Amino acid sequence: MVELELRDMLHLDVMTVTGKTLGENLEDLEKENFFQRNLGYLHNYGLEREQVIFPVEKAREKGSVAILRGNLAPDGAVIKYSACTEAMRERKGPARVFNCEEDAYQAVVDKKVAPGDMLIILAYSVKNRSLDIVGIRGEEKSPEEIEEILQERRKAGILPRPERKGLLKRYTSHALSAMEGAGYDC
Repeated sequence: MVELELRDMLHLDVMTVTGKTLGENLEDLEKENFFQRNLGYLHNYGLEREQVIFPVEKAREKGSVAILRGNLAPDGAVIKYSACTEAMRERKGPARVFNCEEDAYQAVVDKKVAPGDMLIILAYSVKNRSLDIVGIRGEEKSPEEIEEILQERRKAGILPRPERKGLLKRYTSHALSAMEGAGYDC
């Protein structure tokens, strides 16, 4: 039943253990009225089909994550829809920049980050799948100006993080980005 709902997103020509393609199997089940016959089973428990399998066309979002790209994330970034409210999916805000996660955490604990503050200047568009810096020091800039500033910063180099130790050092030294499979480089 789930595969039938998702058929437009599936490769229906893949071979299955039945010796038929996925598409052929779904067609056979439909011809035999398999899905309609089992609605009675659900009714015995006071259930409707949509309470068990929500129709794709009624879903607000497709998938649980979005891949964003832009000048802030040229290799891509991943956002989980449930990690931010609808209002946070299209925002611009001032940057709160930290050199490591521990510093960001401490700023929150010390109440140096106010509600509504954003940790980066961006134009946070989940709909358009983009993640871009749109301003420097509180002043909006054109994409060309931003790229020029980023080029200058790349020439100057990146300030090193404080030395990490133990397991965290081992992890950060070998972990791959999400765009590279989020695995471990031995």
